[in-house]
Amino acid sequence: MAFNYQPVINGIPVCFACKQYIQEPHLVAFQMNWHSYHLICNYCKRDFTSGQPLVEGQDGFAYCKECFNEAFAPKCGKCDLVIEGQMIKAGIKTFHPACFTCTTCEKEFGGVFFTADDGFPYCEKHYYQAQGLWCADCQSAIIAGKMLTMGDKSYHPACFKCNLCKEKLAGREYYEYSDKPYCKMCYLKYYG
Repeated sequence: MAFNYQPVINGIPVCFACKQYIQEPHLVAFQMNWHSYHLICNYCKRDFTSGQPLVEGQDGFAYCKECFNEAFAPKCGKCDLVIEGQMIKAGIKTFHPACFTCTTCEKEFGGVFFTADDGFPYCEKHYYQAQGLWCADCQSAIIAGKMLTMGDKSYHPACFKCNLCKEKLAGREYYEYSDKPYCKMCYLKYYG
């Protein structure tokens, strides 16, 4: 036969754990009365005799605030600290508002950000750089059309030109010196 719990008998609270009258200050959790030493944190196993606050976890168990934060509170994708209060969700990560900046340059977003494959937010320039789609010459995104690469740098075909005479090099023989492209004539004249 199942015991039918009565939270109060003759005006006296009854502990859910031991089913005994509670004569001292007690906890009310999960709509039940408890001796403070009968209810423990599901994570650290400490009881609540010291009077610290009790939080019910999404799993239905009791937690002290610190353990609840460790187990359930969202953590910032940048600083890895618990987020209490306002947060920004971007992609699969959450951030404190002050931590929501470009992953590379740490500048605040003017309302526009890009989420890369790593789940972190980037400004337009650093997003396209991370994707290898930022023109090293004109400093803008390579969104459509052809692209040329030299080492780890990318270029629009019209921007791939000799570093000295500015002659277009797309489809032509070129030389690389100090990470910069040169036509054959300028390279031989200055570095050959």
